[in-house]
Amino acid sequence: MNAIKLTLVAIGAMALAACSIGKAVAQEIATGLPKELGDLAFNYEVRLAEMLKPIEELKAAYIRQLKAVATRVQAKGDLPGLLAVQAEIESITKSGVPAKPDPKYPEPTELLESRKIFQRTSADLVDRQGTKIEPLRAGYRRELEKLKIDFTRAGRLEDALSAKRLIDSLETGASTNRAEPGKTNLKIRVQVDDVSYLYLRGPKIWFDHTRGKFSPPGLAGGEFPTYLDDKTEWKPVWNGKVTEPYDAGISLPTTGDGIEIHLRFSDGRGQANVIQNPGPDNDYTAIIELLDQRENRIGIGGADWMEFRLSW
Repeated sequence: MNAIKLTLVAIGAMALAACSIGKAVAQEIATGLPKELGDLAFNYEVRLAEMLKPIEELKAAYIRQLKAVATRVQAKGDLPGLLAVQAEIESITKSGVPAKPDPKYPEPTELLESRKIFQRTSADLVDRQGTKIEPLRAGYRRELEKLKIDFTRAGRLEDALSAKRLIDSLETGASTNRAEPGKTNLKIRVQVDDVSYLYLRGPKIWFDHTRGKFSPPGLAGGEFPTYLDDKTEWKPVWNGKVTEPYDAGISLPTTGDGIEIHLRFSDGRGQANVIQNPGPDNDYTAIIELLDQRENRIGIGGADWMEFRLSW
């Protein structure tokens, strides 16, 4: 049984962030939020709710599917399977995250297939919505900071304190929203020439180019770094055709049943494929195949860049 992908915690985290901010606004209104702050906060809450709507709709669609699965499982007389489906419904309803499998209640195949679709779609949706929410939150914070300064200069100290409380609640929501996605996603931009392999284990990553016929990653026509999450320039140290393991600050589990890694190709030429998921049978090592080739695996010629995101 694959472990639950931690990326899905972001669904609950986004909702919690919105909820905590909404409560903060409500509390401020109850104590007399000034019109400038009230209008600004209301506009932010409406726009945030619109961004979170697709996530809530996906969750509702999955729950409807689970109820249909429960009906079919019950018709077959599969009581343990029915209890597994009911546990999934309860977990999704409360937190947006799939239930932890219980060995006492074997999960029916239809539940496993539906969950896989939900998890894959959720990871992509959280990724897309997260890139929209962060700029919205940053702009809202700047406006709050400006109002706080204006209130202070005008001697409106109580209003300045209200602005500060909204800023503090926003920071709490932001840290909640970023906590899990930051641990379970890795964006990679790398130069590839023909074929190579990226390995991941625990916090470490490394390249293996033993099957490559042409230049290793980043070494075609110069020495180019591999970019991690648009901020880290990894300059691999090569020992022959394999690089030294590099601490990428990720958190792939090294115990338990193992997990499934999702890959979303976002830019560039060629293909990237997960050919091995980490688990106890392979020392919890994941392998990503990097192909600067056409779909029929015929070489394109020369090196080029590719960009993709891993999530688990």
